Amino acid sequence: MRSLLIRMPLVTSLVGCWLLIAAAQTPEPRWPDFDAETVSGRTVRLPDLLTSTRTVVLIAYSEEQQQDIDRWMIALAVRTRGIAWLQVAVLGKINPFFQNLILSGLRRALPDKADRERVAVTFVEGDRFRRSMGLGGEGRAIHVLVVERSGTVSLSLDGAYTPEKASQLLAALSAP
Repeated sequence: MRSLLIRMPLVTSLVGCWLLIAAAQTPEPRWPDFDAETVSGRTVRLPDLLTSTRTVVLIAYSEEQQQDIDRWMIALAVRTRGIAWLQVAVLGKINPFFQNLILSGLRRALPDKADRERVAVTFVEGDRFRRSMGLGGEGRAIHVLVVERSGTVSLSLDGAYTPEKASQLLAALSAP
């Protein structure tokens, strides 16, 4: 019995060390390298849209989720606070005719030319997009991220705006 009591802390310590090493080797979520088209009509690779040290990225998978995106945008007051932001619609593979229809509809809805450069659409399957970033869900909820210029995702939130989530996001933006 005494021998078992001596070995237990040793085993526990070894398992703890193994878990720390495994966690350190898990790669951080990264911003995906997919093609997208800004509403202004420019074709880009998504990482090229990260021009600030940290960018708030709001990702939607359907038109109905735009209300959640708008609530986040208004609550964070991104324009008046000078927060770098980007909206990405992940719409899946669709016919090029419908792609153009969607993009021209977005152009009409966004009269501000600067905003048109901050809103992009990618026609990649949502599951593939989420897997590439290690995001959960099935596209039923939006994702709100803080992404470093390097492409590292430093914060990932999902779902509707709450003051608690906004506090987390603002803290991540101001982190050293």
